[in-house]
Formats: sequence, C-alpha cells, structure tokens
Amino acid sequence: MKRLRIWGLAIGVVFLIAVFAQHDLGAILTAIIGIGWGAFAILPWRIASIFSSAAGWACLYRRAERLPFLYLVQGRWISEAVNHLLPMAQIGGNVVRGRLAHRAARSLQSTLTGPATAAILIADITGALAARVILVTAGFLLLWQRQIFGFAGTVIGIGLSVVPLLFLLAIQHRSLLVGAAGLLRRPKWHRLLEAVDATAQDLAAHLAALYRRYGAITADILWHVTAGLLRVGETWTVLLLLGHPVSVVEALLIDVMAGTVRALAFLIPGGLGAQEGAFLLIGHLLGVAPTLALALAVTKRARDAALGLPALVDWLFLERRMRAG
Repeated sequence: MKRLRIWGLAIGVVFLIAVFAQHDLGAILTAIIGIGWGAFAILPWRIASIFSSAAGWACLYRRAERLPFLYLVQGRWISEAVNHLLPMAQIGGNVVRGRLAHRAARSLQSTLTGPATAAILIADITGALAARVILVTAGFLLLWQRQIFGFAGTVIGIGLSVVPLLFLLAIQHRSLLVGAAGLLRRPKWHRLLEAVDATAQDLAAHLAALYRRYGAITADILWHVTAGLLRVGETWTVLLLLGHPVSVVEALLIDVMAGTVRALAFLIPGGLGAQEGAFLLIGHLLGVAPTLALALAVTKRARDAALGLPALVDWLFLERRMRAG
C-alpha cells in the first residue's frame, strides 16, 4: 500500500509538471490574482456541499443511534481534507471519518456497534458513487446532445463511471466479506479498518439491513446529488470571477467530468495532474481557454487548502483528545 502511494504521488507530480510546463504560468497567475476578494464567494459553495454530504450520511443512522449532526459535518470536513491534501490514496479520508464516527459513538455511549458504524460508512460511500453515476450520466448525455461525443463514446463513458459502483457493491456481498475475514484480521489491515471490530458476517448482516431501508438509501443519494450540484455552483462562480461566464449546464459538464477523472485516478493523491488535465480537456471541448481552465484548477486547489488546513489541525487536536481520554 505504501509503495502504491509513493508511485501514485510520483506519477501525479510528473503529470502536474507536464501540464503546467506547456502553458504560460504568468498568465495563469494574473488571472487568479484578478479574482481578488471575490475568492471568498467560492467558499460557501464547498461548505454547503460538505453539509449536504453530511446530511446524506446522517440519513443512514437510525434516529435513536444517530450522532449529533455537527459530528458528522466535522467528520466529512476532515475526510475531504485528508483526501485533498495528504499524500495518500483518495480513499484515506473515508477510513479516517469511519474511525472518528466509531470513536464518537463510543464516547457518547451509543449502542451503535463497530460493524454497524462501518456498514453505515460503506453504504454512504456507495450512495456517493451512485450520485456520481447520476451526474456523470447527465453530463455525458448533454455532451452527446451537443454532438461533442458520439453515441459509442457516451456509452463507454457512462459505463466506466458505473464500474467503481458495481465493484463496491460486489465486494459487499456476504460470501466475499466472509472469505476476506482472514485478510482483514492481519495487523496491517486491521489498523486501517479499526472501526470494524467484529466478524465479516456481522458487517454483511448490517449492510443487508441498511439496503432494505429504501427511503434512507434514496435520501442519502439525493443529498449527495445536491452536494454535487453545489460543487457545480462553485465552478460556475469561479469562471464568472475569471471573466469567462458559462451556463449552469457548461459548469455541470466541467465539474462532473473533472471530478470523474479525479475519482478514476484514486491512487494518485489528491488527483494531482489528473484533475488539471481533465479541466484542460473539458475546457477545450467547451471553448474555455487553457489559461482560464488551469486558473480554475489552481483556484480549486487553493480552496482545498483554505478549508482543508484548518480541518487537518482540528483532526490533530481531536486525535490527541481522544487518546488522552
């Protein structure tokens, strides 16, 4: 796992250098500086997105066992910071928020068990992937309608977006969980899956019970779709501030396609290089100049830092308090 992270980081850095080396850095910086104080208008979109994602997560808890909503917001905030800023694969943030939720449940003397907490986390990740498939499908259909992509390219693109969701659903099957139980008990893996402190059979049973709660699963997916649309609002606002206003549909295409590429490059920490290349590609298809596309990418990275660094500090103090307690 450590070797994969190192290789992923190295590949991401190479991609990032290759992307920016071919463009005018001075022009990109000038465009970003031109945003000025308007940069503060970007933050509310992402903050609202974090709250929306946390609301989806909350829907999966039964009322009697639900953690305080602000605990879930904090977990989601820290999770995104870990995924965006730390040199680890983009699944690390979910492991962190699962651990925090489990510890919070214990500190509040909740009846929620470790396997139940883990099942809720896995179902929430599944809901987020389902929401992404909905948005990506809408994006590719819009590209097809505009005759930017052909029918075959549209089908392939939608198909690729479904693969991670199908894979995650497959590994949640009881037989696979039971078969992997021995592997999960190894020290190296047990540390990463600290919240899962019971058998694979228990985890599978909790997942099966969760997926029978159709209303909760549907609400989770809809909240994640809302979070995705809020991120579209962020992209629309940045391009407006950069002096290149686009329609909401074009902002949707840019954000969803770039987010899809980043998700597929999950082994590259923070999607380094992959995200910037995606902005360049979809920007080119929609008539956004390369300088502005990269200025958009850098602005989003700056937003990640502005919201993420305080989250990492909060995580550090939270871990210390939990260990001391």
